[in-house]
Amino acid sequence: MNRFEQTVLLKHAGGITAQWLNSFSNQVAICTYSPKDNGKYSLDYVSSPWTGINKHDTDDSSQWELTIIPGYEKEREQIASEAMLILTCLNASVGGERALQSIWNAPTIGFDWPEHHEESGE
Repeated sequence: MNRFEQTVLLKHAGGITAQWLNSFSNQVAICTYSPKDNGKYSLDYVSSPWTGINKHDTDDSSQWELTIIPGYEKEREQIASEAMLILTCLNASVGGERALQSIWNAPTIGFDWPEHHEESGE
């Protein structure tokens, strides 16, 4: 299947990192979320195979531009949608933890909830 699958959601001292893997093409997408002073999170970084740098035939990095590589429209939509759902859950006033558990099916590390919510009987 040519699709990105959730691989891990990791809570760490610097924030939260979500990772997806396309095992067909061996490509990874990663999003990082940083905690803010108000107790909320921001989506700060997305790395994926559809992002790149256009160097414009120069070694002057100040002239380089971030570019979106065409051909990954479905994958980009999938990761962007899931990344925004994660952000919405992280910033929810009520029920965010449970909502996040319902949309994230891969392992979670560093969170204060059971690894597999459904199996815990809750």
